[in-house]
Amino acid sequence: MKLSQKIDNYNNTPIKRADWVLLGIMGVFIYLTIFYADLIIIHDHSLTFLDSLFHGDIANFYGNTMDKPSYGFGAVYYWIPYLIQGIWSLPIYLLNKLTGFAPDGVKAYLWIKLGICLVLLLATWLIGRILSDFEIGKEKIRFAQFMFLSSVLVMLPVVAISQIDIIALALMLLGIREYVQNDKITWKFLLIFSFAAAAKTFALFLFLPLVFLKEKRTLYVIWDIFVGFWFILICVIPYAWREDYKASTAVLNDVMIERLFGTQFPAGNVNIPIFVALLIAICIWCYTQNITEKRQLFATVMWVGLFAYAAFFIFVFAHPYWIVLITPFMIVLLTLNGEQRKLNMLLELILSVAVMFVYHTKFGVFMTETNIVLMILPKFGLKPNGTGYAQSSEWIVAHGLDFYAPAMFAVFAVCLIAFLVLNRPGKLMEGWNKEGNDTVRFDHGMIAARLAVILFYIFGVLYFSYWG
Repeated sequence: MKLSQKIDNYNNTPIKRADWVLLGIMGVFIYLTIFYADLIIIHDHSLTFLDSLFHGDIANFYGNTMDKPSYGFGAVYYWIPYLIQGIWSLPIYLLNKLTGFAPDGVKAYLWIKLGICLVLLLATWLIGRILSDFEIGKEKIRFAQFMFLSSVLVMLPVVAISQIDIIALALMLLGIREYVQNDKITWKFLLIFSFAAAAKTFALFLFLPLVFLKEKRTLYVIWDIFVGFWFILICVIPYAWREDYKASTAVLNDVMIERLFGTQFPAGNVNIPIFVALLIAICIWCYTQNITEKRQLFATVMWVGLFAYAAFFIFVFAHPYWIVLITPFMIVLLTLNGEQRKLNMLLELILSVAVMFVYHTKFGVFMTETNIVLMILPKFGLKPNGTGYAQSSEWIVAHGLDFYAPAMFAVFAVCLIAFLVLNRPGKLMEGWNKEGNDTVRFDHGMIAARLAVILFYIFGVLYFSYWG
């Protein structure tokens, strides 16, 4: 058999059990060996939240976190994330009080990472449920779920460094399911997104366009938006007047507001913040749409989500782990659009690698010696050597590769814009109708390529920890 024929046969094979097994092995290895301090900070403050709650001192929660800072930080979020994490960390809290169990050790870290990974599995399940609501076949659903879990934009922010953005994302997927199943905006949708926004305010960037997409009555629009802010108001109002709250949260809130307005387009009297302008534009576009067919509504919702977060990540200075927010929208769109799937998969992989190169250049987050120190490998005597490059950004700068970061970000931005154009609602419906709900055609080589990217990441972390 000729080599070309062997390649064709390989590309024509579906996702196999071996692919799932390899993904699972790499995921478990990353879960056990790599960590980042952000979740530790949230975990520590969730224990302070529980302490404050059980001692009737919840009014002083933010002040208490400043008195007991973690890695030099007090609580920077609304109290909802600390409540959520506190519920999961309650066994650690009780064991610490009853037996002296260490709340900051490998066992505790594995437990709090497990909670984040379970939310990831919940988000994956929700993607499957949303697709099954539209009678998408099992093979296609499994394809979408594999693509989501194997994305480097999911594996690194969620499994490796365990960021809480996945909690807000899971809530958003739950809200989307409620949204597309009903003809009108429901209380359940409003409350889910309101809670998601209190967990991470990024949920508002999708919530606002979705309100305009379905509701055309002005007073109802105002009311729905007001309800969407309920949980944020519940979090803010009791503390807004307190200096300890302002001091504790300023490190994130003030900086985030500046970033939203940071990238501007030169204009007449004042410059125009590009992201804000694009968010307003997509809200206006949504208001002009009158969609009654549910499949078209679903396609539009996912495209609008991708548009909103694409605008954010292209024009706002973002932390690298937030990028997970963009992933389910890309994955669902490339799953539905059979006509452009090959190009979509290529674009998704290229833009993922490109933006991760930029993030590895600019941030010491994903690939550092300290990623290894916190987890199980040092327990087996495999302590990082503490020599050479402490993180990937140092190696990249030392070899002059940081020069290419702007070009790689351009690749990310252009590929993301191309993805949006290729999968705009009308074209997406054409591709969906042409392929149907059961068939899923793709090159299996793209599956091998995305698994290879994760494997490369694992080797990179080990290199900087033990050999670099």
